[in-house]
Order: sequence, then C-alpha cells, then structure tokens
Amino acid sequence: MNIKKIATAFLILFVVASVGTIVAKERGAQPVPQAAAVAPATEIVAQPVAAPTEEQPVSTAPVQAQNVLSAPAAPTVQEKAAPAKVVAYYFHGNMRCTTCKKIEALTTEAIETGFADDIKAGRVELKVVNVEESGNEHYIQDYQLASRSVVVASYEGEAQKDWKRLDAVWQLTGNKEAFIRLIQDETTALLKGKN
Repeated sequence: MNIKKIATAFLILFVVASVGTIVAKERGAQPVPQAAAVAPATEIVAQPVAAPTEEQPVSTAPVQAQNVLSAPAAPTVQEKAAPAKVVAYYFHGNMRCTTCKKIEALTTEAIETGFADDIKAGRVELKVVNVEESGNEHYIQDYQLASRSVVVASYEGEAQKDWKRLDAVWQLTGNKEAFIRLIQDETTALLKGKN
C-alpha cells in the first residue's frame, strides 16, 4: 500500500514539475547564462564536482534545460588524437515505472538504429545509469536531474564539451516516431557540433 502512495506522490510531483517547465518555456523564461571556463593553452584544468553525501530529493520546482558549454582549451597533442564522441545517457533509479522502462527502450532503439556505424567506430555510446547506485550520485548535480531523464553529451577525449537534457522524452513516450526523432536529432547535432 505504501509503495502505491509513494509512486502516486512521485508521479504527481513529476506532473507538477513538467507543467511548471512547460509554463516557464511558454512564458519565455530566460535561459541560465552558460558557464565558461578558459584554460591556458598548455594545460587542461579539471574542476572537481562534489558528489552529494546523501540521496537528493526530487524537486517539484520546474527545471529549465540548459546547455553547459565551456570555452575549449587549446588541445594538446595527446588530445588531438583522442576521438570525439557523443554519449547518450539514460538515468534511472531503483524504482522503475512502466514509462521509465519505455523511455529506456525507446532511447536504446533510437541510438542503436540511428547510429550503428558510429557505435562501431566509437563515435556514439549509450550508457544506462542508476543514479541511486554508489558513485553515480554526482550525475544528479552534473546534469541538474529533477527526475529520470535522457541526457546527450559530447566529449573530446575524456573532456566533456557540451550536453543537453532531453526532458521532452516524458511527453513523447506515446509517440514513438517523435521520441526517436528527438533522440537522433539531438545526438546528430552534438556529433556535428551544432548544439
């Protein structure tokens, strides 16, 4: 009985957050300024991200998707040889509803059918991540996750260049074609460096 109440509460919170996000977008909410970090030409500066020490609560406040793009440092010789790639992440928790499982299945289908050659070449990768497992909590803050979501991120070697959280997947679960098109379009845009 408690599981039903918890699941119902989670779904209500998700709907409230989704509606809030849509309302904010409709009202023309200003995007959060993009972060910029400039490193000297001869070195790459890595900034540590503190992992939360306890499980992060799901927020009911609307979260506006944003791209975080750092000003690229001049690549070293070693980095020039490192391949560029895009990683499509599907983030979930321990409790998984039917819709969560459908989002994972559709994301997997979109990546595997749209990027088979890129997967073989190492240019595209799909990672399914449980953010409630030890060591994965940092993703909640890294990608400002308020609920289970899909994120696409581009990398140059090991350095992340850009990312985008695809909150619209929740509204598109009933439209397979639109869902797959969203995932493939956003992944292609990052592959081409257009985000």
